[in-house]
Amino acid sequence: TYTAQWTPDVPANEAKRIGRALYDRAALVIAPGALEVTARRWAGEIAENAKQWALAAGLPEFDHNLLEAASVTTVPGLGVVLLDSPVAHARNRLRIRETARLLRDAGTPVEVVELPGRTMLETIMLGCALGSWSSYYLALLRGADPYPIPVMDGLKARLSEG
Repeated sequence: TYTAQWTPDVPANEAKRIGRALYDRAALVIAPGALEVTARRWAGEIAENAKQWALAAGLPEFDHNLLEAASVTTVPGLGVVLLDSPVAHARNRLRIRETARLLRDAGTPVEVVELPGRTMLETIMLGCALGSWSSYYLALLRGADPYPIPVMDGLKARLSEG
């Protein structure tokens, strides 16, 4: 199975590579169309598990709204992950390549991750699994325990009080 290749007993794998690439960087995860839900999941997992800033954006909206700024300046400490897949629309795949090029030209570190899957639903599910494993390895690199969420637990407790 796909997910078996991302487990801890596999010495060099894609999830570990992504975790290392995002180490000590605020992550901006960008994906096109229906894959945007996967980007949002990645951002949530990175923030919660690795205790590291992460945000998500969709294509083509990122290109319409943020690319002008992103193509001429960098945000110190930012790392961009663009999620791609053979099941994505050809036009969106072109957007991914061109967006990556423009960001790299501006000096922003970019990782393009090709997600596995034969259908969009399978790609979304496997993409979420890859994001979970990546956030786990990133947490280990940061020395963060991915399980406890004391800030969220505290917020929930205060909200339940009224």
